[in-house]
Amino acid sequence: VAERMARYEPLRRYRVAPDPTLTAQEAGEILHVVARVGTEPRDPAGWLRPPARIYDQPWFDDARSPDNPTGISPQAWHTALFSDTADTLGPEAIAFLEERVAHPAAAEFRRLARAAALDVTSGRLRSPLPAGSGLISQPYPNMSGLRALAALQVAHAFLLSRDGRSDEARVALEELLSVAFLLMDESTTLLDQYAGSSLAAIGGTALEGLLRREGQIAEAERLAWAMESTTGALERVNSGRGWVAPASVGRLAEGVLDSSTPQGFRWEAFTFVNTVAPCLSLRRVLFGPGEAHFEWESSVRASLVRYPSEVEFFERARDGYLGGVAGDGSIGLLPRGLTSVLGRGTEPGSCARLTQLALAGG
Repeated sequence: VAERMARYEPLRRYRVAPDPTLTAQEAGEILHVVARVGTEPRDPAGWLRPPARIYDQPWFDDARSPDNPTGISPQAWHTALFSDTADTLGPEAIAFLEERVAHPAAAEFRRLARAAALDVTSGRLRSPLPAGSGLISQPYPNMSGLRALAALQVAHAFLLSRDGRSDEARVALEELLSVAFLLMDESTTLLDQYAGSSLAAIGGTALEGLLRREGQIAEAERLAWAMESTTGALERVNSGRGWVAPASVGRLAEGVLDSSTPQGFRWEAFTFVNTVAPCLSLRRVLFGPGEAHFEWESSVRASLVRYPSEVEFFERARDGYLGGVAGDGSIGLLPRGLTSVLGRGTEPGSCARLTQLALAGG
């Protein structure tokens, strides 16, 4: 995820100007609304709050069917609509695109693009959070819905360009890139950041195509060169070390306190450290977390929690991905007996929950 985010960093300059009247909480509410368009997500643990506004009509209904008159999958619109292929589209295909671009929720997305900050947690999750379930139970972003949104925004830019409204077409793609960077910069999960990088890939490709189609070859070449150079640099840095960078729990713990590191990584690393670190040393297993751990937690809270909605999220992250130890007796006598010795399962920093899960065959 970090590599993908770095690859699209040259696109940051193409964001729209923020609207100072749009709060981070309102932006989080809008994100939840547009991600839920036409869908009913799987949420067995009951983490999601109802969206403030409901749009039953999906972004696309028959766009992937043989009746799609463009003959192009929406997943390829960011490349095809700014190529020579688009010149062959007839009136029926144009009408098809115009109808989808006019979706009533599209204006919500364009409003979201003008947020300076994004409080994902307040918009998406209930407060209080469901009792007895760890962060591993939280539902993640609707990736297919966000990709559909990106395709729709690309189609919007194409139609504007086709009508000779080049400046507005560019703004439409800048709106897409603005939402991409909001997700990459402000999210509390790596999957949200990954979704943001996917939107950036779509928006960047479409913007380069638009610039070429509008005759702005020099700027298109500069944009392509910037992204290619970043990609090449990443490949050289990563060569010889395999798919996964060498890391340790200690390094992850340090990274949580690094404010220059993306928010999603810091939250995931904090949760991961609290899941596995309690079981990595015999001393910690037997005696629980020490003063150094609590000092680290205090520092993390001060640097990581930005909004009231993230206070409870932080408390859940302290319990790790698995949450507290179940008390219903369903895990068996041996796991319950050992976890009572290895630390109180409800205490953050305890090895009990991971031990219980392992012994129970989880």
